[in-house]
Amino acid sequence: MAGHLKERVRTLLAIHRKRHGWTQPALEDVSKVSKDMISQIERGVSEPSFETLEKLADALKIDVAELTTTELPKSVRRSPEVDELCLRINRLPTDDLPLLKQFMDTLERRSS
Repeated sequence: MAGHLKERVRTLLAIHRKRHGWTQPALEDVSKVSKDMISQIERGVSEPSFETLEKLADALKIDVAELTTTELPKSVRRSPEVDELCLRINRLPTDDLPLLKQFMDTLERRSS
């Protein structure tokens, strides 16, 4: 696996796992991928097989592609700033999303 792809997988796996509020052992329970393998992937020590990526993505309820990229389709991207905000939102715990939505609603009303 190329270095930059390996880095993205390790980073995105940790982000998605933490977004669920899961520890590595919790992800092991759901995915049936050993916590040792999860740890090795997140540290960049091991490269996951396609089968392992599929198990992890299924457990995290995401498309496998979400473990390799954070890119939005060009049709919805407006600027690098929007891309950065999307990345930051993706790292938030799920419990914080209603607060963010409320803030966004306020901003939208203000600009209308």
